Amino acid sequence: LNWKWGGNHLVFTGDVFDRGDEVTDCLWLIYKLERQARNSGGNVHLLLGNHEIMNITNDLRYLNKKYDFFSKYFDLNYSQFYSSKTVLGRWLRSKNVMLRINDILFVHGGISPEMFEKRLSIDSVNNTILSFLNQDYSKKSAPLLNFLLFTYGPFWYRGYFREGDQPAKTTQMQLDSILNFYEVSHMIIGHTDVKSISPMFDGKVFPIDIPFEYPEFRQQSLLIEGEHFYKAYSDGKRILLQ
Repeated sequence: LNWKWGGNHLVFTGDVFDRGDEVTDCLWLIYKLERQARNSGGNVHLLLGNHEIMNITNDLRYLNKKYDFFSKYFDLNYSQFYSSKTVLGRWLRSKNVMLRINDILFVHGGISPEMFEKRLSIDSVNNTILSFLNQDYSKKSAPLLNFLLFTYGPFWYRGYFREGDQPAKTTQMQLDSILNFYEVSHMIIGHTDVKSISPMFDGKVFPIDIPFEYPEFRQQSLLIEGEHFYKAYSDGKRILLQ
């Protein structure tokens, strides 16, 4: 539970909230690792997912019963534990939505073709959401904010996955245009549950959200070393992804 990875990067693609009854523990661990990594020349990045946004803005439909109990005990809305008056609340309000490291783009849900049409830079997306969370946005940004927070924004989009017999909403051509616009070769996404980490769209998209509540799903993460992508397990085993 301490940083021991030198100058490397560790990226969480969001949704620490609403994943069991150790949310607070996980947040404080990431908070600590971030500072330890920085002191070692590395970086820990926590990106905002839709569940971070939901809990900060008091949308508590998936709240674990443990936290519901604590909220009632202290006679507070759960979101107040993460207000701008708290350490973790201020910390969360400093986090980004999109992150580019070298030629890889990290984002919670993915970039939709509808979002691509707006030609939004990474900075403009991050700044718009940060302004909203810190209550420092103008009415002029309301239409863009409304777009980013819902179906075709970076938090909720699921268009890279098939729905039953239907093809994915995003095509290979659209994805290539998106990657070219952001000047990256790959995109790493969370949000949509997958049984195992496996590349999609000719190896250009890697979904990494493995649901932990199902014991039959072996927990894993994506390890990137140079140009090689590995599926890495907690026992140290790694499998090269072609």
